[in-house]
Amino acid sequence: MIPGNKRTIYVGLQSAKGTPQTTPTLKLRVQDFSPNEVRQKIELEETDALTQDGESVVVGVTPGFTFTKYVRPSEDDLLLFALLGVNVDSGTNPNFTHTISPAIATPYLTVYEAEPGVWTNRYVDCRITQATIRGAAGGALVVTYAAEALQFLAGETEPSAPTAPVSELPHVYPEVTNTLGGAAPGTVDEFELTIARGGQRIQGDLGMSSQDYVNGKLVVSGSITKYNPSDATGDDYMRAVDTGAKAGTAPTTAIYTEALNIKAVRNANLSVEFDMDEVEYTTREAGVRTDGSPLVEVLAFRTPPQATLAGDITAIVKNAKATPQT
Repeated sequence: MIPGNKRTIYVGLQSAKGTPQTTPTLKLRVQDFSPNEVRQKIELEETDALTQDGESVVVGVTPGFTFTKYVRPSEDDLLLFALLGVNVDSGTNPNFTHTISPAIATPYLTVYEAEPGVWTNRYVDCRITQATIRGAAGGALVVTYAAEALQFLAGETEPSAPTAPVSELPHVYPEVTNTLGGAAPGTVDEFELTIARGGQRIQGDLGMSSQDYVNGKLVVSGSITKYNPSDATGDDYMRAVDTGAKAGTAPTTAIYTEALNIKAVRNANLSVEFDMDEVEYTTREAGVRTDGSPLVEVLAFRTPPQATLAGDITAIVKNAKATPQT
């Protein structure tokens, strides 16, 4: 029998679509890895003299997967680059900075899913299509990535390198600062941030495999859960959502917006930051608590259109790597 906690993921950046990366640069530990059905099947709908169900036929190959892991700067720099598409490196060893922002087209990855010593699957031409980053008091930061691949191969050989995952503990919530509208209130107890690229497969007529996976609309959304202040600012976000201004008294056509920054810092050369020039709060929930526990407000947000995609979301990662793919 196979122990259930050995699954290992290897990731490498491809030089181009159709060119598998045979020397991955990341070896990942995961909390979960959930593959899609590799083959797309349909059941024929037609009559049968014996009243039986129709035959199943394969109509395409649509490999993909989701996986959840802890947030580590020396791992998530590459995965965020694959999600967003543009990276600018700066700094010197051991304090490199990777400023990662969205592009319409994004790079391709090769991903190996290995049950060490037993079997290995290889996914080629993978595009990361979504990431959801979560953090809450009392825990470590986690991220769930979704990916779509153009090619799947079973019976592969497990990569011989890297021989070990990065020797880096994940970010924990005490390392997080949430800055809303330029101020860090210190009362944010939980956050969730989703960056979605949309998109769809381009199937075409050259066989079962898709010709490409093309990104669609960039959507940045999430929620902030914070304790509700008991002073004069206690209804600021209720008014902002309901009237369009923190000091508003009557509903208007205005949409209240402010900058939002979520940053986790371990030290001068290990951090992950998500910067949004402008978010609008779409809803606010603050139900009563009959047990007398402190009142919290949950603010759902999205980024409205910006002058550039970098204004919607920019990830800034610091680590000791010269580039995300090294």
